[in-house]
Amino acid sequence: MKILFYLIHVHGNNYESIYNGIPRVLELTYINKKYIKTTPELNKISFPIQNLDYPNCENVKDIILDFYPYKN
Repeated sequence: MKILFYLIHVHGNNYESIYNGIPRVLELTYINKKYIKTTPELNKISFPIQNLDYPNCENVKDIILDFYPYKN
């Protein structure tokens, strides 16, 4: 099977709980490979990204994703 998309961004939805350190709900952003010419580098920063991501529930701390496979 040919993979047509790259995963380029992830955010943990903090309305749901965390199970074994992983959010039960993840928001994922993909890009179609036909729109970029090179393979994206593996991520080296933690999610959420300041000034880009915001908690879904304002009264609950955002979920930090700073471990593999979210960050290498």
